[in-house]
Amino acid sequence: MEIDDEKIWKNKLAEVYEQSVPPVGHEKKFEQRLIRRESKRLSFHRRAVTWATVSIAASLVIAFVLTKSIFQETGSVPISSEVSLVSDYYEKQLDEEIERIRTFLPILEDKVRSEISCELERVCRERDTFVRLEWNGLTEENQIAFLIMCYQRQLFVLRMISGQLLLFVEY
Repeated sequence: MEIDDEKIWKNKLAEVYEQSVPPVGHEKKFEQRLIRRESKRLSFHRRAVTWATVSIAASLVIAFVLTKSIFQETGSVPISSEVSLVSDYYEKQLDEEIERIRTFLPILEDKVRSEISCELERVCRERDTFVRLEWNGLTEENQIAFLIMCYQRQLFVLRMISGQLLLFVEY
């Protein structure tokens, strides 16, 4: 009995609450909170994209600096067909990802668009350096391993950007 009375009482309170009018200014405060929450979420996504690209760019620079001495130790080694096959495969992957990102550029704000455009240009410049590398003293296997590592880092950066853009476009 006591449980039934309690349920009836809760149901009545719920009906009264649903039918009551919210206090004056409640909707304005709610809208302001939504706007603040949305701006915080967007700024978080921008910061996440920026930090991800900066950290990966820094790791690529460190990788180039550390491996530059390896490339200059001995005479030049001709590029094999397997190295060029791996390079061509990743070139196509990078081109597809860059084009996917470029489809989102027209709908973005100017600041975000310029940041992403700069990052895309940086990736393209780095990609061009991979093509012109002189493989001094590295075996074919090490050349392929190094290329795969560098291209996968670039793909990771581009996929992070496109993933963040998908989230940004959904909101």
